Order: sequence, then C-alpha cells, then structure tokens
Amino acid sequence: MKYLYILLLLPLFTLYSQTKGTVLKYEVYYNFNTPLSREIDVYATNDYCYSIEKMNTTKKVAKDKVADNEEKLPEKIPNSPEYSSTVLAFDVKWDDLLIYNNKITNKLYTTVQNIDLGRNITVEETPIINWQIVKETKTVKDLNCTKAIASFRGVNWEIWFTNEIPLPYGPWKLQGAPGLIVEANTADKKIHFLLNTVQYNKILPDIKLPNLKEINLQEYVDLLDENGNYEYYEDRNTRVSKQSNTRSPFELIYEWEEEPKK
Repeated sequence: MKYLYILLLLPLFTLYSQTKGTVLKYEVYYNFNTPLSREIDVYATNDYCYSIEKMNTTKKVAKDKVADNEEKLPEKIPNSPEYSSTVLAFDVKWDDLLIYNNKITNKLYTTVQNIDLGRNITVEETPIINWQIVKETKTVKDLNCTKAIASFRGVNWEIWFTNEIPLPYGPWKLQGAPGLIVEANTADKKIHFLLNTVQYNKILPDIKLPNLKEINLQEYVDLLDENGNYEYYEDRNTRVSKQSNTRSPFELIYEWEEEPKK
C-alpha cells in the first residue's frame, strides 16, 4: 500500500515540477532574392531563453511587403516536392534552427547545418551586444517601446525593446537590452523580426537539443572558411585560389577577426 501511494504521487510531482515561464511568438522576414517569412517560438525564464525557428512554416512573401509586414502572400514551402527555384537546388532537408541561451553558464548553443559539414551545434560565450539607446519611442503590439542600435558581428541592427516585459532576450542571438526585444531589423532591411504574441506563466517544454557534435564557434567558422576555399586553373599553367561566400548574412565578421571575409 505504501508503494502504491508513492506511485500515485509521482505523476503529481512531475506535473508541478515543470518549469513555467513566458512563451513568445515572433515572425521573421528575409528580404533576399526570394523573400520569405517564418515563425519562431521562444520559451523564456530568468535563467534561459530557448528559440525554435520552424522551417515548416516557411512562406514566400511579396517582395514589396517584407519591410512593412502587410499583406503577406503565402505560396509554396521550400523543401516540399513541388517547390522549385531558379537557383541550384540540393536534395537537403533543412531542420529547425534551435538557439539555447543559458544565463547561468553564460553559454549559447546554436544548431548549424552545412551541405559539406552536416549538422552540428556551435558553442560560444553568450555574446555582449553594446546597445546604444536612442531617444525615440513607439508602440508595438500595444507595448511601449524604446529604440536602440548596435553593430553586432559586422551587421548594423536597430531594435525596439520594452521595459514592460523585463526579460533581456529577443529573437535569434539578439539579447542584452534593458527589456524584451519586440521588433528588430538590420539597417538594410534585409532581416526583420516582429513579436506577434506573448503568453505568461505557461508550462514550458523540456529543453532538448539534438544529439549532435558540439563544436566551438570559432573552430566551426574556420572549418567553413576552409571549406569555402577552392582552386581552379584559368589555363594550363595558371592556378587560381578563390573563396566562396560561406558567411551567414547575420554574422559577417567575428570578435577574433580584424576585417570581414569576402
């Protein structure tokens, strides 16, 4: 009878021991050759932030609507059999982008995927972004927001954060502002994040990073750069070395480098 009582209590203990926090839903817009949008789920507590950019929510967007996020036009989803493009296509399934920012250990984990290197998890110290607060305010999603700007890894960002939600997080690796980042975009408007909904005091899913090889971010970037180097012959006697662009538009130059890679 004693053991039966303990077994009956276990489900209750499991239920009430689950982590509660804030659930955020963003949408990201990419204004490149083929403008796209995707949904991002973010789970946040005072100790960590875990985001999932969901590849199966990819939609093509009208090019002139990416900046203002109005009248999005969903079309076919990349990775589906009927999707076609004018660019060279590879038979690769792109998995969700996962980013885990652990404030206790000051470590940031990111899933990465490359045709040659496969899937890995990069590990880095949580980067410091030196936000400069600008004396501009506006209302975004009924939240009073303040503008801030920063240059992070070779990309100029402008964000709108709110003190009404005192969490120092945002989408992607953007973090460290005095409040939650509600909206963010690159200076050239190629990348734009917008918060859609906020839910408080929700039971959060368990943090589950895939079982992949972990690699230091700097080592991974070096591997990408080496992989991007190639040689060819202009003629029978002249060998030329070149480097393809292996850098993400999010990160063009890193803290340990002096100038951007071309």
